[in-house]
Amino acid sequence: MILEKRNLMKLSGTVAPIITVFNDDESINEEKTIKHARWLIDNGVQGLVVCGSTGESIPMTKDERKRLAEVITKEFINDVPVCIGTGCYRTADTIELTKHAKDLGADSVLIIPPYYMGVTKVQVFEHFKAIAKSVDIPIILYNNPSASGILLSVQEIKNYWDLGIINGVKLTIDNPSYVHELKYHLSKTNFSLFYGADICALEGLLSGAIGWISGIPNLIPKLSRELCDAALSGKRDKAIEIWEKMLPLIIYETYLDENREPHWLSLLKSGLEIIGHNVGKPRRPILPLNKKHKELISDILSRF
Repeated sequence: MILEKRNLMKLSGTVAPIITVFNDDESINEEKTIKHARWLIDNGVQGLVVCGSTGESIPMTKDERKRLAEVITKEFINDVPVCIGTGCYRTADTIELTKHAKDLGADSVLIIPPYYMGVTKVQVFEHFKAIAKSVDIPIILYNNPSASGILLSVQEIKNYWDLGIINGVKLTIDNPSYVHELKYHLSKTNFSLFYGADICALEGLLSGAIGWISGIPNLIPKLSRELCDAALSGKRDKAIEIWEKMLPLIIYETYLDENREPHWLSLLKSGLEIIGHNVGKPRRPILPLNKKHKELISDILSRF
């Protein structure tokens, strides 16, 4: 269908969906967002996703998303591959943002299936097919059922690839067997397979993912890069050693208390403040960490 797109994507390795810095009035602070992204690159991050979940694209307007995409792409396009999150509920909105990403020269786009309304898998397929027909840019399918309510199977992902609809997938599911199976089916292709679930990141990378797209590199970019480098070069023992250093943070982020705290975005932003790299507060309704969790994350970060 659109097979010629498949050799274009350069994104791989340690990829950060960059945090968006907001002012006290919740307007976007472009200068500080650029500064944070530059800090990430200087500390080993190999690719950026702008307007991802960690960048708080959901509470942004389309115009804000376009503007932020313009600012980040212009600043970093010659440094690292820039992927733009363009997923919206409405197909027309997603196409509009994806065309905008293409015009900016983005390396690729990351698109989550339509969320909230409980769309069927046939409707999801038609959504992605319409986008792929409208815009010639590498598409990474964001398979994140906790956010979208849709879990696409290995065979369904393969079908999207076979039809030329997608170039790759980001798997944010606590099941690295998806990596094994997709590698088995697509090992002789240019399919780009990224892992996104934190608790199984080690397994996903050692099983054949070409990169880790996660909010965690925003907080510990150097260690995240070390993990990816070791895992992707086949240094299993070294990767396990690094992962064990990271586990207190990963487990703290993953296993929530009775109030579903801490929220992962609150953790990232408050954690960065604790280490002296202030990126502001999240947009409401998400709040900064409470005192109890600030003390806990401060203790964990003091070990790094």
